[in-house]
Amino acid sequence: MKRLRLAAGLCLLALLMANIASAGPKAGWYRAYYDEAGVQVGARGWDCDLQSIAWGVVTERHYTTNICLME
Repeated sequence: MKRLRLAAGLCLLALLMANIASAGPKAGWYRAYYDEAGVQVGARGWDCDLQSIAWGVVTERHYTTNICLME
């Protein structure tokens, strides 16, 4: 019974650590923000080298995409 609890605990810990590791910034993910007329008014995200992109204003209208081409 102790081995079963230990195995279950280790599996839970591994899942938690994988979730934490995947929560960081992702290269190339970019969210563009638009006004009511459809004009882009801001952006947030990271470029392909994980440099932060942040300009303009954040609105409710947005589109998320990956701007890096993966080979």
